[in-house]
Order: sequence, then structure tokens, then C-alpha cells
Amino acid sequence: MKDVPTDVWLRFIAPDPQVTTDFLVEVQVTRFIVIAGCVILWWDWILTFGDEVIHIWPSRPSAVKFIFLVNRYMNLLVEGAVFIHVSGLIPTHSYEVCHGYVLAYGLLVFLSWASIHVLVILRAWAIWERQLWTTVVLVAAYVTYAVLCTSLIVSAFVRSKGRFIYSIEGVCFSSMSSNMWYIWVASLGLEYIAFGLTVICLRRRRQATYPEFRNLSPIPQKLYVSALTYILFNTLCHISNMVAWKLYADRPFNVLAVTFMFCLSNVAGQRLVLDLRTLNTGRQPTSQLNVRLSNIALPRFLNSASPTGSVPVLSLSRISALPIPGCPMPPTMGPAPVLTFDSSRRIRSNPTCALP
Repeated sequence: MKDVPTDVWLRFIAPDPQVTTDFLVEVQVTRFIVIAGCVILWWDWILTFGDEVIHIWPSRPSAVKFIFLVNRYMNLLVEGAVFIHVSGLIPTHSYEVCHGYVLAYGLLVFLSWASIHVLVILRAWAIWERQLWTTVVLVAAYVTYAVLCTSLIVSAFVRSKGRFIYSIEGVCFSSMSSNMWYIWVASLGLEYIAFGLTVICLRRRRQATYPEFRNLSPIPQKLYVSALTYILFNTLCHISNMVAWKLYADRPFNVLAVTFMFCLSNVAGQRLVLDLRTLNTGRQPTSQLNVRLSNIALPRFLNSASPTGSVPVLSLSRISALPIPGCPMPPTMGPAPVLTFDSSRRIRSNPTCALP
């Protein structure tokens, strides 16, 4: 936009009436969209607060719990401040205030995005059972992402020297370098690395288990659905951010990437963590599932001296089986033996009967 001097402090729009009208329209549209994003973030917090109390608060201290809670409530406070500012309740006409606002908000957004990536990486790392090579790959990918993003941000700030900050109708905006949109390319690349590792591990585990068990537990299916839903939603957000920063680098619309889309991505990331915690705490309908062993091809157990077998695909609180076929007991010795699955995912065989 050549007619608007975005390289200097703007208290007023350039005198061209058409440019002024375009800017004012964009400012109003941006205001409404930013406010909508803040409302979505706060409303989702209200809807999911019950799950947070049940599944997050009582859990043992961990990196995921700490990052989730800090990111969740820091974003609620920050977006609340953005809502107050953008809605015009506290207008700003000072360059110093706008300069500090833009820098502080940009830093908080970057840290929040980085923490969301950490949560996704920790999920992939945990699914791979913390194997060394997975740790190396994920750490290398994250460090590469952080270095690229930091380089782009520092380069853009040094080149602009803080001149691309302006106020329109009391709302602070900022122009940016035309190559800043590559930040979202690096971010999306990191997301797909974590997603790819997650899918590969889930497929390997699915193929390694007994076919008869595949349809009994919803855990692999839910992990697939959760990962796929998150990556598709995040891809749309990233593509929208790329378009906003590439086409509207010097116009008010560029702020949508770090406001509205930022709120939506936070909702997706928080929902991902809550869904996985809900799954881990046993709120699946198969927790009391009964299984007929006559329809399942079980591995061979020798006798009471042999170790118990494990079934990786199951993570159920309790499954009680029907009597084992081919293992009769005299009437005087009580009921026929059964196999039971406990919460540690182990199969306990009856010590008096060897499976065929």
C-alpha cells in the first residue's frame, strides 16, 4: 500500500479519502473478528472447565500439566486485555504505549505457540515410549523451528527499527516484513513431524496386536481421530495465517493471525490434551466389556510358573471372561477357570489349567 506511510508513526490516516475508507473498514472488521476470537476462547474455557477439574487438577505433577495450565490461563488473561483494548474501552494514542503493547503481545503469542508445540511433541514422544531416536528427532525439529522463527523475528525487528507501529481509532496495529509468513511454514512443518511420528507408531502397534482385539478397545481409534482432527484444524489455521501475513503485511488484517486464529489454535490444543486425559482416566464405554474367549485366539500359556502375558492394545479397568473352552473342571472343584484382565493390562491365567 504505497499511499499510506506505514514506515512512520500514524496518528491519522493519509489524506487520500479512498485509502482512509479502506483502512477504517479493515479496522472495524478486524475489531469484530478479534472480539469473536476472544469470546470463543473464553466460552470454550467455560465449557471445558469441568473436565479440567476432573482430569487435570487431581493428576500428578508433570510437564504436560504445568504447560497446559500456564498456557491456558495466561492466554485467557492476555486475550481479555486484547478484548478490552480492541473494543475501544481503553483507547491508545501514545507511541510508547503502542510500541510496548505490540512487542509484549508478540512475545506472549510466540511463547504460547511454542508451548502448544511442546504439548504435541510430548504426546508423540510418550506414544513412542520415550525412545532415544524419537527424542533426538523431536528435539532437533523443535530447535530448528525455534532458531528459524527467532531469526525471522529479530531480522524483521532490526530492519524496521520499530517504525511499523501505528494507531487507528485508538487501536494499535503493526506492519511487518513481507517474509514473516515463513514463521507459519516452520510451525506447520513441526506439527506434521510430530503428527507423522504419532501415526506411524499407532499403525505399528495396531498391526502388532491380535486381529480379534482390534475392535474391542477404542483407544487407538480415538488417538487416530484426535491426532487427525487436530492436524487438519491446525493446518487450516496456519494456511490462513500465511495468507494474512503474505497479502496483508502492511494492513490491519495481519493482526488476525495472532488474535482470532491464535485463539482457535489454543482451543484445539487444549481440547487435545483434555481428550487424551479423559481417555486415560477410563471414561470409555468399554471399561466393563465382557469378552468370549472362545472367539479369541490367545497365545499359549504353559502353567503357573510361566509369566503372565500382556496385551498392549487393551487399557481397560476390568474384563471378566467366560469359562475357558477345552479346560473342564470336575463339579466338586468349583466353577470352570477364567482369564481376567486387570488395570495393568496383564492376562492372568488359571494356575491349574494350561491353554491349548
